[in-house]
Amino acid sequence: MTKKKVWMSFCIVMILLLTFTVLSIRIEKMMRIDVETITAEVNEETDTAKLPKSCYQFDEFKSTIFYVEEKEGLFGKELVANRKEMPPMYEEGDYVVIPSSYTTGESGGRLLIIQEATWPVEKGDVIVRRKDEDTDVNKQIWILSCLLAMLLPGFLMLRRSVRKLGTLQEGNIKGGIEGILLIGIWLCVIYVLMGQLHIPRQYLPQEHILDIKFYIKELRRFEFIQHYKQELLISGGCILGVWSISLLLKFGLRKSSN
Repeated sequence: MTKKKVWMSFCIVMILLLTFTVLSIRIEKMMRIDVETITAEVNEETDTAKLPKSCYQFDEFKSTIFYVEEKEGLFGKELVANRKEMPPMYEEGDYVVIPSSYTTGESGGRLLIIQEATWPVEKGDVIVRRKDEDTDVNKQIWILSCLLAMLLPGFLMLRRSVRKLGTLQEGNIKGGIEGILLIGIWLCVIYVLMGQLHIPRQYLPQEHILDIKFYIKELRRFEFIQHYKQELLISGGCILGVWSISLLLKFGLRKSSN
């Protein structure tokens, strides 16, 4: 009996680790900064280039820009912000004129220079190039509702999977395979739903994703609840409905088995 409890405890820890790994992969992608990039307007005759002043960060001693660089990351290639000093030759309206050689990267191509970002960019930040389409808030509310609705049935399913995995100690291979399949389904659902969730970086905390005070402050400041009151009420009702059905099925199956 003791061995079985130790085995089931190990299974619970592994399931939690796998779940948090999947969540961290998706959350790490959401925490990336959306940027808009441009290339410099090059004049071949004068060997100069023009950049909007909005690309520059000026201080007392330096005039720098940020550009996009592709690097090998933990999960493959990713875009990273890098910084380069570009002293201007002179200003021309809303533009800065620089030598064209400044705008060439190590590979010989034109640098993709960051003009706008949804969050202050620092050297080494992982970024994504901004998409043209706006975020569909209604769609994001429903995706988030699906995630919340899955919590209770997911918990019940994982509880069943742990029990099935526990029967492996008794030589029940079929039960063990069923437990592994249930865990696989859970991880796939979380991965797919989190992949559809896109929250703009400016609406996420700067330090860590679980900064509850930040979310409360943002909801109050943008009057989010009042603006999407109907959608939130409907999605909340759906969540309660899914949870109620899950509990009814659980207790109904328990009574029928007794």
